[in-house]
Amino acid sequence: MTRTQKTHTVDSLKQHCVEIGDCWEWQRYIANNTPQVFHDGKMQPVRRVFTTLLGRDMKPNSYAVPKCDNFRCVNPAHTVIHSHAQHMKAMSKAGNSNPMRNAKIQAYARTHRAKLTEEQVQDIRASTLPSREIGAMYGVSHGLVGKIRNGTAWRMMTSHPFAGLMR
Repeated sequence: MTRTQKTHTVDSLKQHCVEIGDCWEWQRYIANNTPQVFHDGKMQPVRRVFTTLLGRDMKPNSYAVPKCDNFRCVNPAHTVIHSHAQHMKAMSKAGNSNPMRNAKIQAYARTHRAKLTEEQVQDIRASTLPSREIGAMYGVSHGLVGKIRNGTAWRMMTSHPFAGLMR
């Protein structure tokens, strides 16, 4: 099944919005908290389409984001253009790359979904057997055994300055 190429206008896009206060909330498809529309043969962010239709320049690595913090809002008056660096900085402030948050998620995964216990991990670290043999003993891959030994998997958080807060 092939899609017909749809080229939107400002008016055709605005028909799919509901005005709530000053915001124009998008009522159609949203992916990863970004309103999307099929335009010129591909899915595109609605804010980017609005911005280009209104004649503002958008570089390929730029992001059109709402300054009102309403992810459904596509009002061009609420849209600011961010560079990739600005966008990543805003995402980190939103808590998506907080190291303490990530450590808590990893600790939860270890205790609720892990095949190995902390005692088994300590045994793996202390063992001098080859990784393949240890992996077969515990039912894990030899790659995981190697990662445990070199500290990239099952990091010991006891040396972390906030280790006491993560329990």
